[in-house]
Amino acid sequence: ELKSEQFFVTITTKLNKNIINALINKYDSLSVVSNKLGFSLGSIYSWKKRRQYPLSHLFKIVNDINYKKISLNRGIIGIKSGFNFKSNGGGVSSLAYPRFPIKISKELARILAHIFGDGSLSHKPGLATLAYYNKNRTLRKNFKNDIKKVFGNVRIYENLNKNVNFIKLPSTIAWILSTRINTFHSSYCEIPKFITDSNSVIKKEFLKAFFDDECHVCYSPPNRYIELSICNQVFINQIKKMLSEFDIETTKIYVKNQKGYISYYFYIKHFHNLSKFYNSISFNHPKKLSTLKKILKNHGRKSYAIGETKIRILSLLKCKNLTSSELMRLLDRERATVNYWLHILEGEQRIYKIRIKQLKKGREIVWNIKWKNTSL
Repeated sequence: ELKSEQFFVTITTKLNKNIINALINKYDSLSVVSNKLGFSLGSIYSWKKRRQYPLSHLFKIVNDINYKKISLNRGIIGIKSGFNFKSNGGGVSSLAYPRFPIKISKELARILAHIFGDGSLSHKPGLATLAYYNKNRTLRKNFKNDIKKVFGNVRIYENLNKNVNFIKLPSTIAWILSTRINTFHSSYCEIPKFITDSNSVIKKEFLKAFFDDECHVCYSPPNRYIELSICNQVFINQIKKMLSEFDIETTKIYVKNQKGYISYYFYIKHFHNLSKFYNSISFNHPKKLSTLKKILKNHGRKSYAIGETKIRILSLLKCKNLTSSELMRLLDRERATVNYWLHILEGEQRIYKIRIKQLKKGREIVWNIKWKNTSL
């Protein structure tokens, strides 16, 4: 899948020996190889000595000697971009050492999410620039570890740009990722299908890394929520759908237009949704994780989504007959709210009054569920 004319590869000693032997067995000498395949003899000797070949030329050799492509994949141990056809050599970027074929993994999912979030990938003729911008040291460290896990011990450049720390990666990695991602442009990008179709572990890591970069966690009582705001309507709908697969409900998507800059945003609200986010997704960002923990420890009265009190009353009555006072304590709701929904449910013939319970101060109705109509 790589554009062979853009890469220069290093191969194992064993593969190099097998290729050279196969060429000599077929053509008797490297001089004949040079004439038959159109490569300069000096270049062939240089490739043989260094075990480094232009990828397009290596493909030509492999096809000529009918070498197995699977063995070729396993034999490539280093790759860099910027091959210069005019000089039959070069390779201007530093070497990367991915294990081919590169498979979807937690590390790769996080790398992609960070590039979609706070990354930048630009293309120029023969050159690709990939960088990740983030002030948080923990996230930068995690990003570098993931890069090394997927692409080997590559040379990473770090610096500041307008007081924002950034990590710049070899263009080789940018070209490799570009073979599967159409664009990383914030307004037009989409989550790759191999992420949306993957298992829950991959989706979780992708969401965690993206929320680490892009979301805002608010703890300012009575306001407690996670907000995600981006400029890409398709992307935010994909994120919303992925969250729903973890049973995390979000608000509708709102649209904001500030001086021609359009952004799309939603909130994760209510204790049960924030708790599900913490248990299923969570954060690596230390400050955001700390704020979310603070929300869950100091949630005040647990808030429910519209109509959820009704569902919770039915769920509780399925387990046990209860009075309105008992429901109040379990739901942390006012008597008027509980009685309102009891009246609605009785009118729908989903519950009924089973008996009157005598209390020290007065008496109270005990409610039961109608088992013939138990759907929530």
